[in-house]
Amino acid sequence: MKTQIFITTFLLVFATGLVHAQTRSTKGTKVILVVDKANKVTNMELFSDKMGNFDSKAFQKRHPNAKYMLGLLNGKYKTVGAAIEPLGDATITIFTDKNALPGDQFLPGDQFLPGDQFLPGDQFLPGDQFTLGNNKAQLVSRKRGQMVVRVQ
Repeated sequence: MKTQIFITTFLLVFATGLVHAQTRSTKGTKVILVVDKANKVTNMELFSDKMGNFDSKAFQKRHPNAKYMLGLLNGKYKTVGAAIEPLGDATITIFTDKNALPGDQFLPGDQFLPGDQFLPGDQFLPGDQFTLGNNKAQLVSRKRGQMVVRVQ
């Protein structure tokens, strides 16, 4: 009887630790960057709410005629309505080769070839500064399919 209680307790503790480890697998926060027709990042929002849900239809209604990119925010941020604003020394990895929303539709006439960058990342070199929403940012590194920027 004591053995069964010990084994059950051990399995419950192990399962709890495993679930917690999966939710804490990354220190970053998943974000969606909203890009306008001129390829400028106009907004940044959390990928999911506190319950882990994401409503893509409501998101597309809030930002019609825009493109969306996934990103990973490492650092502190504050929420401003539905948007988020990274605070000093936050790092954002922008995945430029992934569609953020399932069935993401681009504007009529947009044509992209494999390997195209949705942001003007081809023109940036590490150290270049630009605007990311309402914040100034500096490009830290650029690899195929991703850009790493630091908010200043």
